[in-house]
Amino acid sequence: MRPGEVFGLIWDDIDFVNKTITVNRQVQWYAGKRTEEEKKRTNGTSESNGYWYFCEPKYKSYRTIDIDDTLLDILKEEYEKQQRACEYYDEYYSHYYSDFKVTDEILRRNTVFPQNRIGETCTEHEVNFVCRCEEFIGLIYYGTSLLFIVIGNYLPKIKQNNTIGIRIVLTLQDEENWNATHSFSGRIWGTSGILCMLCTLHLIKSVSKEACIKAK
Repeated sequence: MRPGEVFGLIWDDIDFVNKTITVNRQVQWYAGKRTEEEKKRTNGTSESNGYWYFCEPKYKSYRTIDIDDTLLDILKEEYEKQQRACEYYDEYYSHYYSDFKVTDEILRRNTVFPQNRIGETCTEHEVNFVCRCEEFIGLIYYGTSLLFIVIGNYLPKIKQNNTIGIRIVLTLQDEENWNATHSFSGRIWGTSGILCMLCTLHLIKSVSKEACIKAK
């Protein structure tokens, strides 16, 4: 999965019963029209006229990905955590909305997919992101962690080829070496993603609680 696709995941894309993730969209940043002086002054601030929006996946690569029990348990824990946080922080909990409904039917029906702007301005279409954090750096860490876990889950399943995977002389010449290398690498990527995600969840919890205390 590409980073934009990871950040574009909503909970409706996660099938906890069949253990799959469906990729229907990605998020992209629209910078808006500004002079170079305005960019220097407003980049990274609320004065910037840019915004995030949903669009179709790159190359229209709609797909469904199988996930293992490890990732499934992490996603279940994150979903439950978000539900508890929403109830606990109540009016201080950030809600996100899009201009129109986010469904794969809308995405597939349009030849040129219009920008579906995302923001905190209330509309009838609330967006329940899988990766969410009030601090952008936490969002980056969380999305990257999820990406590492997905890659770790996918690596051992790659058959020997000349296009994707760990393509070095030893692995390309020996199928057994290829399988052993990708199996080991998958465990490394997956473990790294889980550790990074656990650290990020702790960071998000600390930041959110501090923000709530300040708001009160």
